[in-house]
Amino acid sequence: MIAIALPVIVCATSAGALGFNRPKLPASMEVGIAGPDLAVYVPASGTLPYVVAPHGRRCKASIGDDGNVAIGVAGVHLELYPATVLFQVISACPYFPSAAKVLDEMYPATRCSKPRADARRVAPNLVRWDGGFVLYEDFRGAAEGRCTLGPRCEALLTAAIESATRFLRYPGSSHRGRVSR
Repeated sequence: MIAIALPVIVCATSAGALGFNRPKLPASMEVGIAGPDLAVYVPASGTLPYVVAPHGRRCKASIGDDGNVAIGVAGVHLELYPATVLFQVISACPYFPSAAKVLDEMYPATRCSKPRADARRVAPNLVRWDGGFVLYEDFRGAAEGRCTLGPRCEALLTAAIESATRFLRYPGSSHRGRVSR
């Protein structure tokens, strides 16, 4: 896929006590999705994750002291759990046996929810359904995404999965916290 430069929109971002640096952000960013009305929405910290959504929407982001990040734009929402094991395995346990095992061993009082009936495994670490996904990287974290923009969701969620994968696999992000329970 060809990378296209889309305008960058900076989301109002709340952070825990540790805060974050506010870098100078570029006016555009290259992503693998095109559309005349699309933009890349980023936290004010300027690092991963990002969400691609229609231009002109309101957005909010939050960065926890534990390294967990959420970014939401009207119609598209992405949550990442790189640090807190409980959040990782709760979102992933219905679909990934290794996450269910960790939940059972470390948090025996917490039960795993039932998987969505329409969920399907599309990669070893990725489960999709219409309007959402769960991405699970053993020992790296988990991500959940949702979209309510109808037919556009497939492409927008694909961009969110790319953003989440880069965030969880490459430790260059300023949000990365240490693993905590």
